[in-house]
Amino acid sequence: MRALGWEADVANLVAYLASEQASYVTGQVVGVTGGVDLFSF
Repeated sequence: MRALGWEADVANLVAYLASEQASYVTGQVVGVTGGVDLFSF
């Protein structure tokens, strides 16, 4: 994405995980990297 992430990027994930929409989500590792890890090999 060629841009640094912002606190709001992580905050959106936290808000989702704290919501009722994520009530069925358990035991996951979610990387908020903007896709940078796709190209670091």
